[in-house]
Amino acid sequence: LMYVLALAGFGLEDGSFVKHGYNLFAAVTRGKGPLSRDRLRFAAGDLEALQAEGRFPSGFNARQGLDGDFWAWNWRWTQPPVEVEPHPKTLQKTPPYKMALIVPWLTKGRGGTENVGHMMANAMAERGHEVHVFTFDDNKAPSKWPLHESILLHYLPEDEAEKGDGQMLLAMADLSPDVIIGLHMNRTLLRYAKCATKLKIPLVLSEHIDPRLPERDGKFTKQERLMAFHAATRIHLLLGEYKAGLPTYIKSKIKTIPNTVPPAQKLASPANANGKKILLTVARFVSRKNTDYLIRAFAIAAEQVSDWHLHIMGYGPQEQVLKKLAVGLPCNDRIKFLGVGYPYDVLPNAHLFAIPSVIEGFPLTNLEAMAHGLPTIGFRCCKSVSAQLIDGKTGLLVSGTPGNTDFIDKLLQLMTNEKLREAMGKAALERYKKHYSNEVINNTWEKMFSEAVTDFEPIMRSTPRQMIDSELNKYVFGGSLK
Repeated sequence: LMYVLALAGFGLEDGSFVKHGYNLFAAVTRGKGPLSRDRLRFAAGDLEALQAEGRFPSGFNARQGLDGDFWAWNWRWTQPPVEVEPHPKTLQKTPPYKMALIVPWLTKGRGGTENVGHMMANAMAERGHEVHVFTFDDNKAPSKWPLHESILLHYLPEDEAEKGDGQMLLAMADLSPDVIIGLHMNRTLLRYAKCATKLKIPLVLSEHIDPRLPERDGKFTKQERLMAFHAATRIHLLLGEYKAGLPTYIKSKIKTIPNTVPPAQKLASPANANGKKILLTVARFVSRKNTDYLIRAFAIAAEQVSDWHLHIMGYGPQEQVLKKLAVGLPCNDRIKFLGVGYPYDVLPNAHLFAIPSVIEGFPLTNLEAMAHGLPTIGFRCCKSVSAQLIDGKTGLLVSGTPGNTDFIDKLLQLMTNEKLREAMGKAALERYKKHYSNEVINNTWEKMFSEAVTDFEPIMRSTPRQMIDSELNKYVFGGSLK
């Protein structure tokens, strides 16, 4: 800096210079003007020539090879400059906020994460926040879910490599939101953490799965989950049990908020003492949903209850296998596949709901059944289902796993007792209104997002010494996070 100022002809004789971090400051006078160009080479020898002309500060010995990395010269104050933190009130953002929600496959899928994501976005838009929704789609198709008219839909590349991360970073930097809210159920949460950390933007990570499943499938290890959660300002989990194994400082950032679904436009009548009755299930046709078990269980129960029919709404890779299974059963004329549709169109006509999964995040399908006043049968070993149901009051929970006869026995108990179905249906509706209604959940979502903004503390890049300490720690004590 001294060299450049001296070349330009400023007076450095009584100048003051100081360095603070990456910032350099100089206070100099107008000076005599630059030396003639024939006296300078803009290379080795210039420092000595300028020194001979008295163009450097008094007492400063400018010469080739001088280590110029010093804190100050002729600095007039008695202490180095100190970075003063502004009072939080001067920088604190206030609502409404500019929110960026990352909802995967909003234009491609009709899964639970996409469903919750669009409800979350719409709820915040209706409350006056500026909402931007990002989704992964190279073809830039329209959303499969209805979005509030004020919401802008942005497209991120499907590429999960470094190039895709870079484009996500640029998109978020261009928008500069007050908070990023990322929904997912695997290591994509770590990509959101990388983006928000680099941009120093508050981050809410919303995990929509029982963490045992992605860990078992190798899609999100404990170490990856811990790193992602470390970067988040707030963490949204669906059940308190999903905190297990996380350190205390991570748990302090967690908010346990269940899913929500819209209220029913028309309630079901689960009693229906006379006439055709419908056992309904709504699921994606994959192995962990155990729809095949439900079909077999219904076939056994159907031998004792001739007025019951099984209706199955959904789609997925096992669809043809399930249809083939149903065709080969004696009661095949009482099993109907409804295809892809809106559950609210068929729930009012059902009399009992079944969810035979053994692992779920926090299933929306059962909440939808509760919102319509339907009792449910499910497995106790599924943590989220057992959290939603009150055994013996809003439905029946079956101990063990698919394969025993308890499920069939309890299924028949509900099928043959219309008063029990009616009482449980009413209790299920009341539980929905108290714990899972839109108003209850939307309030807690908004509070969590606000806390993420006001409590945000950016993660700073490690110094070289901290990096070496970390590498030494790994070498001495091992590299895995426990």
